[in-house]
Amino acid sequence: MARLRWSGPARSDLAHIEDFYATLDPEFAVRAVDAALEAAEFLLDRPRAGPTFTDGALRKWRVPATPLLLIYQIEPDGILIARVQHNRSDWQSLP
Repeated sequence: MARLRWSGPARSDLAHIEDFYATLDPEFAVRAVDAALEAAEFLLDRPRAGPTFTDGALRKWRVPATPLLLIYQIEPDGILIARVQHNRSDWQSLP
């Protein structure tokens, strides 16, 4: 069975996103985090859905109805969500 893992930075990204949007629109904050979690589950079933970028090791997936991107990597036993970023941030330079 495929396994979904979240890196420490990705978990931290989600927490910061939720905190940021909670001050602007608490309902959207909850919806955005829930949508990110659902998008990760989608990718677990369809790991090659997102296009590759940089050297091809990482992929990206837009979280529906949000400005968020999941940056992820396919692993032998599933996927690793490496980061969660706003689509207008400088996400391409992430380690």
